[in-house]
Amino acid sequence: MSANQPPVIDRDSGAPGRGPEHAKIALGRIVAWKAAGGWIGSMVSLLRAVDAVLLRVPSLEDGVAFYRDQLGHEVIWRTATMLGLRMAADGAELVLSVDTGPETDLLVESVDEAVEFWVRGGGTVLSAPADIPVGRVAVVSDPFGNKLTLVDLSKGTFETDAQANVTGIIPGAQPTD
Repeated sequence: MSANQPPVIDRDSGAPGRGPEHAKIALGRIVAWKAAGGWIGSMVSLLRAVDAVLLRVPSLEDGVAFYRDQLGHEVIWRTATMLGLRMAADGAELVLSVDTGPETDLLVESVDEAVEFWVRGGGTVLSAPADIPVGRVAVVSDPFGNKLTLVDLSKGTFETDAQANVTGIIPGAQPTD
């Protein structure tokens, strides 16, 4: 560990980890490390990953005709008003919607805790935390006016049938990192 990087903490035990594979830090863990001649306290990575990029389309059929048929993205789930497409190897999704968007969805451990840190850091809440089928969601703005959507998957992930229609929720399932 260098003087200007935080120690890696194992999320389950709180003990020093063995490397980057153990770097999934529990939300809000405060660490201190020696940097530039002094100790600095800092929160470690509130935002885990891009969960989805959501785009508005005139109809799901039009969206599928372009994003699946022309660009090759696989349909992985579908509801009456939204459709998820596999976008990248890291688990991010391209979500097409007939009634909302565009937006960037960022994955966090807990939306409620993330909102507290967001506000404490100088951001604002545009839409308070609310339940969604797979977890919780909130819309926030950073101090520069950028609107972002925070999502947690605390209830699980979508279960689908052979045609990618959402049939339920797989409790506790998390996307692979």
